[in-house]
Amino acid sequence: MKKLLYIHGYNGSAEGSSCQLFRKYMPKDEWQVIGMDYDQNDCAVALQQIRQTIDREGIDLVVGSSLGGFLTLLTTGIKRLVINPCYIPSAELPKLGPHNGLPAPSPQMIASYAAFEPQLKQFSTEETNLITGYFAEDDELLGDRYEGDFCDDIHGYNVIPGGHHVSEEAVKMITFQFTPEYLYLKAAHKASFKNEESIRQSKICACFHCLEKFAPSEVAFMEEYDGQQTAWCPKCGIDAVLGDASGYPITDEFLKKMHNLWF
Repeated sequence: MKKLLYIHGYNGSAEGSSCQLFRKYMPKDEWQVIGMDYDQNDCAVALQQIRQTIDREGIDLVVGSSLGGFLTLLTTGIKRLVINPCYIPSAELPKLGPHNGLPAPSPQMIASYAAFEPQLKQFSTEETNLITGYFAEDDELLGDRYEGDFCDDIHGYNVIPGGHHVSEEAVKMITFQFTPEYLYLKAAHKASFKNEESIRQSKICACFHCLEKFAPSEVAFMEEYDGQQTAWCPKCGIDAVLGDASGYPITDEFLKKMHNLWF
Protein backbone atom coordinates (compact mmCIF):
# COMPACT_ATOMS: atom_id res chain seq x y z
CA MET A 1 0.00 0.00 0.00
CA LYS A 2 1.24 3.49 -0.87
CA LYS A 3 1.40 6.25 1.72
CA LEU A 4 0.47 9.93 1.53
CA LEU A 5 1.84 12.37 4.10
CA TYR A 6 -0.31 15.46 4.69
CA ILE A 7 1.42 18.64 5.99
CA HIS A 8 -1.05 21.10 7.51
CA GLY A 9 -0.86 24.87 7.49
CA TYR A 10 -0.15 27.44 10.20
CA ASN A 11 -1.66 26.43 13.56
CA GLY A 12 -3.31 23.42 11.97
CA SER A 13 -3.32 19.87 13.27
CA ALA A 14 -2.30 16.42 12.09
CA GLU A 15 -5.91 15.22 12.08
CA GLY A 16 -7.54 18.40 10.81
CA SER A 17 -10.40 18.56 8.31
CA SER A 18 -8.16 18.73 5.23
CA CYS A 19 -6.27 15.60 6.19
CA GLN A 20 -9.58 13.87 6.87
CA LEU A 21 -10.85 14.81 3.41
CA PHE A 22 -7.80 13.24 1.76
CA ARG A 23 -8.33 10.16 3.90
CA LYS A 24 -11.96 10.07 2.71
CA TYR A 25 -11.30 10.41 -1.02
CA MET A 26 -7.97 8.71 -1.73
CA PRO A 27 -8.57 5.12 -2.93
CA LYS A 28 -8.63 3.26 0.41
CA ASP A 29 -7.42 -0.05 -0.97
CA GLU A 30 -4.31 1.58 -2.41
CA TRP A 31 -3.44 4.56 -0.18
CA GLN A 32 -2.92 5.22 3.50
CA VAL A 33 -3.12 8.90 4.51
CA ILE A 34 -0.90 10.01 7.39
CA GLY A 35 -1.05 13.42 9.05
CA MET A 36 1.76 14.81 11.15
CA ASP A 37 2.44 17.74 13.44
CA TYR A 38 5.70 19.64 13.24
CA ASP A 39 7.54 22.45 15.00
CA GLN A 40 6.18 25.36 12.98
CA ASN A 41 8.32 27.85 14.93
CA ASP A 42 11.51 26.75 13.16
CA CYS A 43 11.56 25.96 9.44
CA ALA A 44 14.77 23.92 9.59
CA VAL A 45 13.43 21.76 12.43
CA ALA A 46 10.10 21.29 10.65
CA LEU A 47 11.84 20.14 7.46
CA GLN A 48 13.95 17.70 9.46
CA GLN A 49 10.84 16.28 11.14
CA ILE A 50 9.11 15.86 7.78
CA ARG A 51 12.14 14.09 6.31
CA GLN A 52 12.33 11.76 9.29
CA THR A 53 8.64 10.89 8.90
CA ILE A 54 9.10 10.21 5.18
CA ASP A 55 11.99 7.84 5.89
CA ARG A 56 10.34 6.13 8.86
CA GLU A 57 6.92 5.61 7.24
CA GLY A 58 8.09 4.95 3.68
CA ILE A 59 6.09 7.86 2.25
CA ASP A 60 5.34 7.93 -1.51
CA LEU A 61 3.62 11.31 -1.83
CA VAL A 62 3.66 14.52 0.22
CA VAL A 63 0.72 16.94 0.16
CA GLY A 64 0.97 20.31 1.86
CA SER A 65 -1.36 23.29 2.24
CA SER A 66 -0.59 26.95 2.98
CA LEU A 67 2.49 27.09 5.26
CA GLY A 68 2.63 23.31 4.91
CA GLY A 69 2.74 23.90 1.16
CA PHE A 70 5.93 25.95 1.56
CA LEU A 71 7.48 23.16 3.62
CA THR A 72 6.32 20.58 1.08
CA LEU A 73 7.96 22.50 -1.77
CA LEU A 74 11.26 22.32 0.12
CA THR A 75 10.92 18.58 0.77
CA THR A 76 12.96 17.51 -2.23
CA GLY A 77 13.41 14.17 -3.93
CA ILE A 78 9.81 12.96 -3.66
CA LYS A 79 6.57 13.53 -5.57
CA ARG A 80 4.55 16.28 -3.92
CA LEU A 81 1.37 18.32 -4.30
CA VAL A 82 1.05 21.85 -2.91
CA ILE A 83 -2.29 23.57 -2.30
CA ASN A 84 -2.49 27.35 -1.91
CA PRO A 85 1.16 27.45 -0.82
CA CYS A 86 2.29 30.32 1.39
CA TYR A 87 5.02 31.03 -1.14
CA ILE A 88 6.76 33.83 0.78
CA PRO A 89 6.19 33.21 4.50
CA SER A 90 8.29 36.23 5.50
CA ALA A 91 5.67 38.44 3.80
CA GLU A 92 2.59 36.63 5.11
CA LEU A 93 3.42 35.53 8.67
CA PRO A 94 3.88 39.11 10.00
CA LYS A 95 0.22 39.78 9.06
CA LEU A 96 -1.01 37.16 11.53
CA GLY A 97 -1.87 37.95 15.13
CA PRO A 98 -2.60 35.73 18.15
CA HIS A 99 -5.15 33.02 17.44
CA ASN A 100 -6.96 30.51 19.65
CA GLY A 101 -4.69 31.26 22.57
CA LEU A 102 -1.54 30.91 20.49
CA PRO A 103 0.89 33.84 20.08
CA ALA A 104 1.54 35.69 16.84
CA PRO A 105 4.53 34.50 14.78
CA SER A 106 7.74 35.67 16.38
CA PRO A 107 10.53 37.51 14.52
CA GLN A 108 12.71 34.43 15.05
CA MET A 109 10.10 32.16 13.46
CA ILE A 110 9.68 34.47 10.48
CA ALA A 111 13.44 34.68 9.98
CA SER A 112 13.74 30.88 10.00
CA TYR A 113 11.38 30.67 7.01
CA ALA A 114 12.88 33.65 5.20
CA ALA A 115 16.25 31.86 5.16
CA PHE A 116 14.80 29.08 3.00
CA GLU A 117 12.81 31.19 0.52
CA PRO A 118 15.65 31.60 -2.03
CA GLN A 119 15.77 27.82 -2.51
CA LEU A 120 12.48 27.92 -4.42
CA LYS A 121 14.29 29.68 -7.28
CA GLN A 122 17.08 27.10 -7.42
CA PHE A 123 15.24 23.87 -8.23
CA SER A 124 16.40 21.78 -11.17
CA THR A 125 13.94 20.75 -13.89
CA GLU A 126 14.07 17.23 -12.48
CA GLU A 127 12.94 18.60 -9.12
CA THR A 128 10.16 20.84 -10.44
CA ASN A 129 8.76 17.88 -12.37
CA LEU A 130 8.01 16.26 -9.00
CA ILE A 131 5.77 19.19 -7.99
CA THR A 132 2.13 19.81 -8.85
CA GLY A 133 0.55 23.06 -7.73
CA TYR A 134 -3.09 23.86 -6.96
CA PHE A 135 -4.45 27.38 -6.40
CA ALA A 136 -8.02 28.07 -5.30
CA GLU A 137 -10.12 30.35 -7.48
CA ASP A 138 -11.33 32.33 -4.43
CA ASP A 139 -8.40 32.34 -2.00
CA GLU A 140 -9.48 34.99 0.50
CA LEU A 141 -6.15 34.92 2.36
CA LEU A 142 -3.47 34.94 -0.35
CA GLY A 143 -5.48 35.88 -3.42
CA ASP A 144 -3.56 35.25 -6.63
CA ARG A 145 -0.37 37.08 -5.75
CA TYR A 146 1.87 34.00 -5.69
CA GLU A 147 0.59 32.27 -8.80
CA GLY A 148 3.05 34.19 -10.99
CA ASP A 149 5.98 33.34 -8.70
CA PHE A 150 5.02 29.69 -8.81
CA CYS A 151 4.88 29.72 -12.62
CA ASP A 152 8.26 31.46 -12.86
CA ASP A 153 10.04 29.19 -10.39
CA ILE A 154 8.24 25.85 -10.79
CA HIS A 155 5.79 25.59 -13.72
CA GLY A 156 2.07 25.89 -14.44
CA TYR A 157 -0.60 25.10 -11.88
CA ASN A 158 -4.18 23.82 -11.60
CA VAL A 159 -7.16 25.91 -10.50
CA ILE A 160 -9.41 24.33 -7.87
CA PRO A 161 -12.76 25.45 -6.44
CA GLY A 162 -13.10 27.04 -3.03
CA GLY A 163 -11.02 29.33 -0.85
CA HIS A 164 -7.76 29.15 1.10
CA HIS A 165 -8.87 26.29 3.32
CA VAL A 166 -9.14 23.21 1.15
CA SER A 167 -12.72 22.47 0.15
CA GLU A 168 -14.24 19.03 -0.21
CA GLU A 169 -14.89 19.68 -3.90
CA ALA A 170 -11.21 20.56 -4.38
CA VAL A 171 -10.02 17.40 -2.64
CA LYS A 172 -12.34 15.29 -4.79
CA MET A 173 -10.83 16.94 -7.88
CA ILE A 174 -7.24 16.46 -6.71
CA THR A 175 -7.65 12.84 -5.63
CA PHE A 176 -9.45 11.83 -8.83
CA GLN A 177 -6.05 11.43 -10.52
CA PHE A 178 -5.34 8.46 -8.24
CA THR A 179 -8.53 6.54 -9.04
CA PRO A 180 -8.86 3.61 -11.45
CA GLU A 181 -11.27 5.67 -13.59
CA TYR A 182 -8.67 8.39 -14.12
CA LEU A 183 -6.01 5.85 -15.06
CA TYR A 184 -8.47 4.34 -17.56
CA LEU A 185 -9.22 7.73 -19.12
CA LYS A 186 -5.52 8.58 -19.17
CA ALA A 187 -4.79 5.39 -21.10
CA ALA A 188 -7.58 6.28 -23.53
CA HIS A 189 -6.00 9.70 -24.06
CA LYS A 190 -2.69 8.02 -24.90
CA ALA A 191 -4.54 5.88 -27.46
CA SER A 192 -5.43 9.04 -29.40
CA PHE A 193 -1.74 9.54 -30.27
CA LYS A 194 0.04 7.71 -33.11
CA ASN A 195 -3.18 5.81 -33.75
CA GLU A 196 -3.38 5.46 -37.55
CA GLU A 197 -3.56 1.65 -37.50
CA SER A 198 -6.35 1.63 -34.91
CA ILE A 199 -8.36 4.23 -36.82
CA ARG A 200 -8.09 2.35 -40.11
CA GLN A 201 -9.30 -0.83 -38.41
CA SER A 202 -12.31 0.91 -36.85
CA LYS A 203 -15.90 1.03 -38.06
CA ILE A 204 -16.76 4.28 -36.27
CA CYS A 205 -14.65 7.09 -34.84
CA ALA A 206 -15.33 10.04 -32.57
CA CYS A 207 -13.65 13.15 -31.21
CA PHE A 208 -13.63 13.79 -27.47
CA HIS A 209 -13.05 17.50 -28.09
CA CYS A 210 -16.12 18.35 -30.21
CA LEU A 211 -17.96 15.08 -29.36
CA GLU A 212 -18.79 14.39 -33.03
CA LYS A 213 -18.82 10.90 -34.54
CA PHE A 214 -17.73 10.05 -38.08
CA ALA A 215 -16.42 7.33 -40.40
CA PRO A 216 -12.69 6.44 -40.42
CA SER A 217 -12.52 7.53 -44.07
CA GLU A 218 -13.18 11.14 -42.97
CA VAL A 219 -10.19 11.27 -40.62
CA ALA A 220 -7.11 13.29 -41.48
CA PHE A 221 -3.66 12.27 -40.29
CA MET A 222 -0.57 14.20 -39.30
CA GLU A 223 2.85 12.60 -39.38
CA GLU A 224 4.82 12.60 -36.14
CA TYR A 225 8.59 13.06 -35.88
CA ASP A 226 9.16 9.28 -35.99
CA GLY A 227 7.03 8.72 -39.09
CA GLN A 228 3.94 7.45 -37.27
CA GLN A 229 0.57 9.09 -37.86
CA THR A 230 -1.84 10.72 -35.43
CA ALA A 231 -5.52 11.16 -36.30
CA TRP A 232 -7.03 14.64 -36.42
CA CYS A 233 -10.74 15.34 -36.21
CA PRO A 234 -12.36 16.26 -39.56
CA LYS A 235 -14.91 18.41 -37.71
CA CYS A 236 -12.83 20.55 -35.33
CA GLY A 237 -9.23 19.82 -36.34
CA ILE A 238 -8.09 18.62 -32.90
CA ASP A 239 -6.01 15.47 -32.30
CA ALA A 240 -8.58 13.92 -29.97
CA VAL A 241 -9.84 11.05 -32.12
CA LEU A 242 -10.53 7.48 -31.05
CA GLY A 243 -11.91 4.58 -33.06
CA ASP A 244 -13.84 1.61 -31.78
CA ALA A 245 -10.89 -0.66 -32.64
CA SER A 246 -8.96 1.06 -29.83
CA GLY A 247 -10.97 -0.96 -27.32
CA TYR A 248 -12.54 2.15 -25.77
CA PRO A 249 -16.31 2.74 -26.00
CA ILE A 250 -17.39 5.32 -28.56
CA THR A 251 -20.39 6.39 -26.51
CA ASP A 252 -21.69 9.82 -25.60
CA GLU A 253 -21.07 9.18 -21.90
CA PHE A 254 -17.45 8.13 -22.41
CA LEU A 255 -16.72 11.01 -24.81
CA LYS A 256 -18.13 13.53 -22.32
CA LYS A 257 -15.93 12.12 -19.54
CA MET A 258 -12.89 12.42 -21.79
CA HIS A 259 -13.84 15.95 -22.81
CA ASN A 260 -14.39 17.09 -19.21
CA LEU A 261 -11.02 15.71 -18.14
CA TRP A 262 -8.80 16.84 -21.01
CA PHE A 263 -10.54 20.00 -22.16
